Parts: sequence; C-alpha cells; structure tokens
Amino acid sequence: MIRIGGHQVAERVAELGNRSVNVVLKSGHTVYGQFKKADDYFIYVHDNRSHPHILAFTQIDEVIYDQSAGF
Repeated sequence: MIRIGGHQVAERVAELGNRSVNVVLKSGHTVYGQFKKADDYFIYVHDNRSHPHILAFTQIDEVIYDQSAGF
C-alpha cells in the first residue's frame, strides 16, 4: 500500500496512472474509484458507478493505492 500525503499529490500524480485509488479528504470522507487525470488544481476520479468526482488538491488529505507485487 502506497500513501501520498495531500501536499505531495500534485507532484506525484504521474504515479497514479490508471489505478484504483482511495482519496481521503480533509473532511474525513473517502472517495474510492479509478484515477482518470489531473490538472493544475484538481484530480478526476470515477467511482464504481462511473460517477465522476472532481477533487481539489486543497481538499485532499492523502491518496492511497495498492502497489503491484514484483513477482
């Protein structure tokens, strides 16, 4: 499991690729879904019902994703 702190998300967004992610917000809510893209201010995640979520970097406490095994 890889955890990216909210202050690092913008600079480490390339790691997210097309992964399934948990985005923990500063409000305490968690959004689970497929990372789609990012721009200068937001990341875009689609949940399991294909609903889009547009999340500002300033809202994000951390992003968590599973790392693939190397074997």
